[in-house]
Parts: sequence; C-alpha cells; structure tokens
Amino acid sequence: GNVTLFRLIRILRLVRLLRLAKVLRCVPELLVVVNAMTYACRAVVMTLGLLFAVIYTTGVGFASVTRGMDIGDKYFKSVPAAMHTLMIVGAFPDLTDILWDIVNENLLVWFGMFVYILLASLCIMNMMV
Repeated sequence: GNVTLFRLIRILRLVRLLRLAKVLRCVPELLVVVNAMTYACRAVVMTLGLLFAVIYTTGVGFASVTRGMDIGDKYFKSVPAAMHTLMIVGAFPDLTDILWDIVNENLLVWFGMFVYILLASLCIMNMMV
C-alpha cells in the first residue's frame, strides 16, 4: 500500500537526480559554473549582511530625523518602511514602482520578487563581471 508508493516516489527522485548528473557530465562547463556559485555564496551572504546593516542603521536615522515631517510620513514612517524606501531607491531604482505596488498588495509576493531580484541581478549577473 503506502510503503510501495513511497518506494516508487523515492525511485523517481533518484531517476531525476541521475538525469541531472548525466547533464552535468555532458556539459562540464555547467558544473564549473555551479561549483563557482557555491564557493561564491559565502562572499555574497557576507556582502548582503553588510548591505542589510547599512540599510538598517540608515533607516533608523532617517526614521528618527524625519519624524513629524511630510517626507517622513510618506517615506520613513517606521524603520521597516524607511529600510524599504532606502533599499528600493538605493539598490533597485528601476524597480521602484513595481516593488511599491507589490509590497502594498502582498508581502509574501514581495519577498519572492525580492529573492528573485537578489539572485538574478545581484548574484548571477555580477558574477559575469
């Protein structure tokens, strides 16, 4: 019954992994790129941590300095809102409109979009340079 079904699912997973291994053997350049990305992950994580620290401290400063001002009510209402504004304007100026629309609609979709932007534009595209 259920045990046989789980075994079948396990076998199908192994078959998928074997296909991936076969592709990697046929295209060794792809394996080199994947290995380079795994080695570069530590540097990327450290850089993103540093970027987060800079955005956080600047966001705290802007949120406290602009408290009571019109610009503070619009862009720096709270520390998370200030961080969001600084990140969008500083890191992704071309994506300002879509990111503001998404964050106002659904935070989970915004997170998915943000992860995609980080992976696509910051990590992979900067590895090409």
